[in-house]
Amino acid sequence: FVSGFVSGTERMIYMFDGDLGSPTFGQLLQTFSDPASELGGGFGFSIATVGKNILVGAPYTNTDSGAAYLFDADPTSATFGSLLHTFFNPNTDPFFTQFARFGFSVAASNELLYIAAPQNILPGAPDKGSNVPNSGGAVYVFDGDPESLTFGQSLATIPNPDPRRSSNFENFGFDISADGYNLLVGEPYFSLGERKLLNVGRVHLFQMQLAGENQFQ
Repeated sequence: FVSGFVSGTERMIYMFDGDLGSPTFGQLLQTFSDPASELGGGFGFSIATVGKNILVGAPYTNTDSGAAYLFDADPTSATFGSLLHTFFNPNTDPFFTQFARFGFSVAASNELLYIAAPQNILPGAPDKGSNVPNSGGAVYVFDGDPESLTFGQSLATIPNPDPRRSSNFENFGFDISADGYNLLVGEPYFSLGERKLLNVGRVHLFQMQLAGENQFQ
């Protein structure tokens, strides 16, 4: 069991024994701290379990560009509590990633890690009435298996399927949930009819398909 908590100016993650049959039930097993040690970085804003590891989002770090961290959460492991990998937005152009809030929501299933950037600006997705790319949002898929040769690498990008109608931060990827190879993505501020019906929201269901060795789409 993992719980997020803010202590003073530092955000921490506390891991407790949640096994009712365990003699150490309820006891603190490990404390995870922000590797960036950034005030206001939002470490622990989102959390997902990945087998015996945990994925922690920090969407406000580095001027809201965001990051996510994978930790060893296996009490029997020799590296229990250690940082296994740091994830950043695969799109390295700061024009598109500044304020993207990568890590705002995270999910994991079948060794795939899903990290959302709901305010991510996508190239080639112009806002209505301008030539400026909009903030349609995106979800990025990574290899989360530490034993894999492609561990930590980006496997796929899931953009907003309707970016031209998704201007002004409608937050595709505001929340996400994974089950098997299915991914549910929320977009709470989507508006209908040229924004006449504001913030009605919508939810997208994606199925990840194997396109090649360690490649998904």
